[in-house]
Amino acid sequence: VRAVRSLGHDLWAYAYMKTLRNRSLDLFYSVLLREPAELLPCVYTPTVGEACQKFGKLPLQRQSGCYVSLSDRGSVRQVLQEYASQNLTRNSDGTFACDCIVFSDGGRILGLGDLGTWGMGIPMGKLDLYTVCGGFDPRKTMPVIIDVGCGGPEMNTDRIVVRDHPLYTGLRQDRATEQSAAGTRVNSVYQGGNSLITEFMQAAADTFGKGCLLQFEDFNSNDAFPLLAEFKDKFLTYNDDIQGTAAVAVAGLLGAIKLRRPDCTNLVEALRQECFLFHGSGSANIGTMALLASEVGVPKAQLFATNSRGLLWRDADGKDGNFRNNEQKTFAQVGPRPSFDST
Repeated sequence: VRAVRSLGHDLWAYAYMKTLRNRSLDLFYSVLLREPAELLPCVYTPTVGEACQKFGKLPLQRQSGCYVSLSDRGSVRQVLQEYASQNLTRNSDGTFACDCIVFSDGGRILGLGDLGTWGMGIPMGKLDLYTVCGGFDPRKTMPVIIDVGCGGPEMNTDRIVVRDHPLYTGLRQDRATEQSAAGTRVNSVYQGGNSLITEFMQAAADTFGKGCLLQFEDFNSNDAFPLLAEFKDKFLTYNDDIQGTAAVAVAGLLGAIKLRRPDCTNLVEALRQECFLFHGSGSANIGTMALLASEVGVPKAQLFATNSRGLLWRDADGKDGNFRNNEQKTFAQVGPRPSFDST
């Protein structure tokens, strides 16, 4: 692996490690566990971003993971069972053993935008982390892409051709979107009681049991927040971008308080006295502010965030402001338009 890395680009090491994984799971994870500090950055961030941009071009990647397509509506359970029969172990009673499913629709891969089914590198890589760092059995996990279409080059940050690339194997169509009650653009097929996500969640719970963790990963923020709100009390599920990142960030802030004030005995109370400025107001930062407000008790007046239009603000009745969705509106500072607002 070090010889491959010496070529000067970790994308080659990523391809080598994934080829090794396809050959032998035991060997792949033995190598990762031998040198995790050196190799985890090769198989996940930061390398995985470029790997997703070129996922269909890499050797042996296109057949990896489980793909649930819009055309599978009505038969999602069969799709999951077919994948499980070929890739998962079974419990003593003959049922499929699956502890965790990480699933994405590729709508917002890292900061790279819409990569569609090429976003499979994210759920695969996240489960590699869970195996190496959390002890999950890789034969009891499932990476899934929900394929509901993909935008053109204008929908990803580097303006690369994904959907119309000859090696793209997902649906070659735009995502069907609509305007939500909050005024945001959301995926139409995620709406309503008979949505594709509802069918997927129920099929997974029915196939693998209610104890199987269903993790949302890299959904567009406009979809991520309402989907989490809809399903968090119905299934064993969470959104890593909103909740996982927030938990780690708040833990880091508590640690920072202890470093700055070693004699502090009430870290939560000390954290309540701080003011916070978040650069950006996507899923991770909104999730962190929500955790600080709801669990730590930080007043919203001490939580500041920016978006592309400047510092988040709204007027007293919430009808005017530079927020883009209800989640941003929740943490917008109340008052007149700031003089340094970029608009």
